[in-house]
Amino acid sequence: MPEIFLHIGRHKSGTSSLQHFFASNAETLKRLGYHYPEAMRQGIAHHKLANFFSDKHQNTAEDTQEYQRFCQEIQQAEHVIISSEALQNLHPNQIKPHLQGAVNIIVYIREQAEYAISSYAQAVQNQKITLSFKEYEAKRFNADYARFLAAWESTFGRDAITVKLYDRKEFAGGDVCLDFLSVLGLANAKEQFCFSQQDRNPSIGGSLLEFKRRLNALDFEAVISKADMYKLLGEVASYRPTVNQGACWDVALLVAIEEKYQATNDAVLKQYFPHRERLFTVNSKLYDTDKNALSFAEIADTIDDIQPGLGRQLLQLIK
Repeated sequence: MPEIFLHIGRHKSGTSSLQHFFASNAETLKRLGYHYPEAMRQGIAHHKLANFFSDKHQNTAEDTQEYQRFCQEIQQAEHVIISSEALQNLHPNQIKPHLQGAVNIIVYIREQAEYAISSYAQAVQNQKITLSFKEYEAKRFNADYARFLAAWESTFGRDAITVKLYDRKEFAGGDVCLDFLSVLGLANAKEQFCFSQQDRNPSIGGSLLEFKRRLNALDFEAVISKADMYKLLGEVASYRPTVNQGACWDVALLVAIEEKYQATNDAVLKQYFPHRERLFTVNSKLYDTDKNALSFAEIADTIDDIQPGLGRQLLQLIK
């Protein structure tokens, strides 16, 4: 039976970068004895596999056939890498019956205030969410890592869990992909891999984030589809990075988030990082209130540079 490396996220913790890395280096990984299965992938990640394991998903005959292909594909492999942040939403008991042999769980955890902001920005960008950040954090965000990890420990055992900190200063070689290679024991083979510095799943921020949040309450899909809007926002942020300026997060709320998770972070620190004095290094940039926000008119002008006339149409909706 193959040894399985099960990468379960977490969301907004380098998952897209890692999955692009696995997919683009699949042949190199395979040559080194690590197989990244094609079956049960949705694009570059094994989201179909997570759906198949879920009790809430009604598996079709086609799903079952693809899962059988997945099983056949990994049967002869020495090591297998499976990656989907959707796995974090399942109880480990839903997963274990499907995996035979040695299973290594790999998860990256992120400082909660920074994680909440990134998660919120992604939700506003990708969905029609109109909640404020404070409302979103209270109603939709939970990052109790001690409780989360306890479920995986009880199912797979403590020794099967590898917890990594999502922080560039903590990564081996300063890169999350190099860091993951070190987990696999392939750090010495890094010259054989292709690396990309592109942010694979960038979050919007600042004025652009508020621009999209306002649009979420309106029928912007009469002007542009939700999928095209998502793509456009990423293009706008790349074209004019200053559109992401202007977000001054409520310092009292950020402090409250830190305090909210202090006890659970201390438990994780004791269990997984006993050599450290503190689990996370707080990102001081989150507390920077001296930021210049672009006006919605300037954002509309930027959109017009990319798709002439569209920015003004969207601005009229907000007005």
